Amino acid sequence: MRFYAPLFLFLMSINFNCLSAYPETFEIQLEYLYLKPSFEQPYYAISSTTFSTVNGPRENNVPDFHSAFRAEGVYNFCNSMNDVVVRFTYLNGSDKDREDGTYLFDTQGFPGNGVQIGQPITGSITSDLRFKYYAGDVVFGQSIFDNCIFDLSLFGGVHVAYIEFRENIFTFERTILFTNELTQKSELRGIGPEIGIDFQYLFSNCCIGKVSLVGSARGALLINETQAEFQFTTGSPVGGSTREIKNKDNWKALPVFELGFGLNFEYAFKCFITNIEIGYEAINYRNAINTMTFFDDTYPGNSSDNYSDLSFHGPYAALKFVF
Repeated sequence: MRFYAPLFLFLMSINFNCLSAYPETFEIQLEYLYLKPSFEQPYYAISSTTFSTVNGPRENNVPDFHSAFRAEGVYNFCNSMNDVVVRFTYLNGSDKDREDGTYLFDTQGFPGNGVQIGQPITGSITSDLRFKYYAGDVVFGQSIFDNCIFDLSLFGGVHVAYIEFRENIFTFERTILFTNELTQKSELRGIGPEIGIDFQYLFSNCCIGKVSLVGSARGALLINETQAEFQFTTGSPVGGSTREIKNKDNWKALPVFELGFGLNFEYAFKCFITNIEIGYEAINYRNAINTMTFFDDTYPGNSSDNYSDLSFHGPYAALKFVF
């Protein structure tokens, strides 16, 4: 009985507060984000100045900004203190970079081939990156401070995510028509608890509308299943070979962080309220990308897993309607 008493009083407070003058409201927000992915291993080739030694810069394939989209729905309780928020975020992007030269070394491969073949190539090395990101949130919010100028709310709920990372490195030796192709694929599926904080600070309230500084910070602990695949193919005029290695599924917990700030303009029409918001956002998934490295051509099974953070950052613009 002691356990149910606080819950009963909370539910009763919501019902009794519904007798107040605050109406129930619904919000729909559509958001466009221009996000730049980043990870910790973008280097794919070395452009050497000599044949006999590795001496030169490491070339990298740095991801560009990509379009992402978010849809959010909010139900505000009639007590003006609580809400339920459901949102979905989507990004799908790719980046390609190519290096041509006389003394090129690839930085990834399989023992005895590619990176460990012992000499540079004359030709080209191409890196092709692909990202898929889907995330969903369902949270319950509680206002803890609310006056005419400053509003502060806490929220908690569930975060789910799917992340797919694919890297393809293609090496072409044009003098002897020799090729290497390495494909690394990492998949993550996870769900976990989430907490966060929202704030709004009113700058101006005049006849044309309200202008506010808004911000949000959230964190989650994602219980996730990770899969990693490694495929290496060699080709030449006399034949080739393919090696495929795949990790068995691995379960782990990883932290997720998100931070955003922006300016919000609100204007009230007769039947609804509209908001236009612009700002900047950053998201980080700790150790979300899982790839493999093979070290020694004498012991070809000698290998290790590499883990890299996956981060996104960039500006956003949002349009919200309150009914």
